[in-house]
Amino acid sequence: MTERFNRTLGSMLSMYVASDHSNWDQVLPFVTYAYNTVVQATTGFSPYFLLYGREPSNAVDTILPYKPYESESTTLSEAARHAEECRQLARSFSTEDNYIVEPIIPSTDLRYRGRDTVHVSRLKPYYDPLVVSSP
Repeated sequence: MTERFNRTLGSMLSMYVASDHSNWDQVLPFVTYAYNTVVQATTGFSPYFLLYGREPSNAVDTILPYKPYESESTTLSEAARHAEECRQLARSFSTEDNYIVEPIIPSTDLRYRGRDTVHVSRLKPYYDPLVVSSP
């Protein structure tokens, strides 16, 4: 899972980093925010939503008139319960995906070779290492 995230993060950074790689540290917060707020295909939720139980507010939300979400009127315990339900649902999606994978090569298609052929006559003769004894 970590390798997959690193590959995704690397490809996202490569789109915005300068050719001399001098500004990757300035771009990194924006790229991680973009990754964390996009709905993932495997879970159906964004990583931010699974962690906090709500969608993040952004700059557009501060400019437009305030319109409260239905979830904002809930109590803290209800919000925590809702977030845990979403996490359980996301876990069920990921575990189901793990069992759908089928082997690429069916076991009947495997061909095993016999033992390797060794031509003894072509081998160089073996000599013990030279031992030098001091008088």
